[in-house]
Amino acid sequence: MEKKSASTVQMERKIGNTTYVVTSHFLDEGSTAVDKIKRLIDIDTKTTKYGKKV
Repeated sequence: MEKKSASTVQMERKIGNTTYVVTSHFLDEGSTAVDKIKRLIDIDTKTTKYGKKV
């Protein structure tokens, strides 16, 4: 299985005396958030000829 390359983002936030370190990994290829939202809207609005959701 081929691994896809990913971009890594690390963010550090301090709240009070606690420091939070968050690491995020994002694929360089693939669909964007806009693509996913459009797909969700499309799925949610599809209906059959009787008006019921698929």
